[in-house]
Amino acid sequence: LGEPDEAIASYAPALADVPDDRAVLVALHRLYRQSGAWAALAELLPRRIAAPDVSPTERVELHVELGGVLADQLARTGDAIRAYRAALADEPEHSVAFKALAELYRATGQTEALLDADEAQVDATDRATRLARDAELAEAWRSRGRGDRAAACWRKLVAIDAESAIALRAVAGAL
Repeated sequence: LGEPDEAIASYAPALADVPDDRAVLVALHRLYRQSGAWAALAELLPRRIAAPDVSPTERVELHVELGGVLADQLARTGDAIRAYRAALADEPEHSVAFKALAELYRATGQTEALLDADEAQVDATDRATRLARDAELAEAWRSRGRGDRAAACWRKLVAIDAESAIALRAVAGAL
């Protein structure tokens, strides 16, 4: 009837009685989004994420949604970063989660954390992408004065392309 606040008030006691009822959690999720009740949505989403009947794909999407709410609506950057990292832990190649996480890292000046996330995403990709990106990551780490991390990237490149003279020289140089 277009009265989300009244519907929320009706669902709240049901959630108190049966805290993991999917129908109630889904309804409140929709209603909180519809009414812009961001703080309430941020409290509800972890319950949906933890629900036993949530599929792995749905769990990832809920983590991404939580990250967006926390970052965009509640300005809770640290919590948003944790939500996006949880999504990427379940699905390392999730482009929306990675882009949002990268943006938060850039905005907060966390360059090394951004490189860590980028490296984890590259590690989860195919051989061709890894061949192209591991050298970039090694150089990025080297430019930050992290020879240990640069060497690790070069070693990964050698592991997937043992014939790469550039990678072999770079590993030796990094060491």
